[in-house]
Amino acid sequence: MKKVLIPVETDVTTSSGCRGYAICGSCKDGKLTP
Repeated sequence: MKKVLIPVETDVTTSSGCRGYAICGSCKDGKLTP
């Protein structure tokens, strides 16, 4: 699954329903992984 890279620290809710900081990573288990 390809994700759009967001070069900003912002509080967001991903399409996966995970809430966290979007910093060039994918959301998994409630955490963003590079």
